[in-house]
Amino acid sequence: FKTTDRAALYAEIYEPHATDKTPPIVGIQLRVLDRKTQEAKQDSGMGSVSNLIRAGNEVIPVGLKLPLDKLTPGAYRAEVKAMDALGNSKTRTADFDVE
Repeated sequence: FKTTDRAALYAEIYEPHATDKTPPIVGIQLRVLDRKTQEAKQDSGMGSVSNLIRAGNEVIPVGLKLPLDKLTPGAYRAEVKAMDALGNSKTRTADFDVE
């Protein structure tokens, strides 16, 4: 990618309790790490995606913008963490480069 590119990532959070009468609060966090040092270069903080829960569906679709304009050229890792109010969490990563 270039710092002037527009890039996003798509994730689906599987929340088995999303179909409950009162589903738990679900959040997502995007951190961009320097691949060599593991230093966090960007951190969205944990934000709620509970508003994206669709009735009767255990899968929550989420789109996140990669903050390429805030990064310098280098090798990075996007780290996406999903967590619910019941304490369940999963983290997934994807590597990318900025020119």
